[in-house]
Amino acid sequence: AVLVFCIFTLVNNLIVKPVQANSLYKQGYALIQENLYPQSEDKFNQALTYKPVKKWFYAYAKSYREHKQYDRASMMYKAILSRYSHEKAAGLAWADMEMNDRYNYELTETILKRQVLDYHINDNDALLALGDLYLEWATELDPARFKDAKEQYDLLIQLYGGTKDLNTYLSRLMVYYIRNDNLRQVLQYKETLYPVKNALTGKPLIELGGYLLEKRYGTLKPAEESLRFSIENVRDILEKAVKANPEDPVALYNMARYFVESGNDVKKKTWRSKLCAHPSAEKQSDFAVIFFFCRIQRM
Repeated sequence: AVLVFCIFTLVNNLIVKPVQANSLYKQGYALIQENLYPQSEDKFNQALTYKPVKKWFYAYAKSYREHKQYDRASMMYKAILSRYSHEKAAGLAWADMEMNDRYNYELTETILKRQVLDYHINDNDALLALGDLYLEWATELDPARFKDAKEQYDLLIQLYGGTKDLNTYLSRLMVYYIRNDNLRQVLQYKETLYPVKNALTGKPLIELGGYLLEKRYGTLKPAEESLRFSIENVRDILEKAVKANPEDPVALYNMARYFVESGNDVKKKTWRSKLCAHPSAEKQSDFAVIFFFCRIQRM
């Protein structure tokens, strides 16, 4: 009897319950795709009674976010943090959603500090996310936050300057100086990072290209005029930005604008066509893309 009970318990816990749970998780996930959100929650809660599975918490949170069900996504991230010892990935994903989708900068700061850094002291990913938050906060709403952003990046260099991620932190400082329109400092960081393979990637690379393009062909402050002919490698930086981020409309816009400024009509038309064919231009849902799209149409 003891042997039969043990076999039954093992089979129930290791086979039956996981299979039932997985089936319910899949049903709930499919309901999200059909925009049946309360029903998906019911299936998820039913699945939990059989077996909590961490990957499904993340899958539901990601899918809710994609469907703009931000409160439900937040609920999932909170559940992960509570159930799985304040797992860093959940806190960072939640903070990313609040900052980039909801523009809730104060809540993002609270999440990063209280839900991540309180449990992962001086974690480099969390400190970087906090610096990026302050940089966006300063750019969009409160310039006083620029100081906070620089403090975070300086702290990262102090703590992790000897690691392979140093160029990441330097590139963020470069973006800080771009946002503060300090051409001299930007050029110094560019000279440090540009010659190093893969030192500049993603948004910092796109921002650098756009900034140097503006400065090379635009109006400079009198104190910066002597730096105009130190602005080199603009086309190469723009091309690298497009190659690394072929779906980013800003990178496409910068490349098209370069050929407008340099008077290359053939290349201008080619890149204008690429920008016009971008999916965001058809959706007309991204205000930034609409702006760039309209600008390039008038070139």
